[in-house]
Amino acid sequence: LYYSAGQGLKLGLGAAYKSNGVGFGLDFGYSMGFESDISKTKYYSTWDSTWNTSTGKMKTSYIFVSPNITVEKAMGGLTPFCTAGLTVAIAPKSIGTYESETSEMETEITHNIGFGGYGVVGVRYDMPGGLGIVGQVRMDQLAFKAKHSEVTKYTIDGEDQMADWTTRDKETDYEDDDTADDPSDDDSPEIQNTFVTPANSFSVMVAIVYTFGGGGGYRR
Repeated sequence: LYYSAGQGLKLGLGAAYKSNGVGFGLDFGYSMGFESDISKTKYYSTWDSTWNTSTGKMKTSYIFVSPNITVEKAMGGLTPFCTAGLTVAIAPKSIGTYESETSEMETEITHNIGFGGYGVVGVRYDMPGGLGIVGQVRMDQLAFKAKHSEVTKYTIDGEDQMADWTTRDKETDYEDDDTADDPSDDDSPEIQNTFVTPANSFSVMVAIVYTFGGGGGYRR
């Protein structure tokens, strides 16, 4: 999605306890970001009197912890279920790249801890021997609030432009209070109002599952 945290792949583990159709679970792991386009801007260059395109790319990675609760109801061979959970994103970090025909800039953004939630609705069909077929839809809502950023690369026509940059030129601290004092010395980061980067997603899944012991399980 444009102006988002980009795409990613979640790798993790989870544990759950179920009793009388109600399950409590805890998932944790790592979301590994992949660079994806988040913006495209056309601009007019007075340097060579042509229209150019600037492309913004972003990837965001973080550690996540997700407590959740699942409710299910067996109806013959079908078991509908729904899950609601919270997501805590720890140490989220983004790398943004902005490229045009002549320039390239790379910025690292450190975020505060992110909070969000998710919901799942699905159905499981149990078969003999512990096998089952699961179909579900899931919606995640998560956002990150910027804490600090640093420009790590800026080139024009392949030549480095940062040799004379000061700390203030390269780094920015983000504050919630728009009245925070912005130090004017070159050895301190610039201070700006913080901004929020969304990391929402929607997914549809169909899978074959196996439950050890053959007693059927639940999916979230």
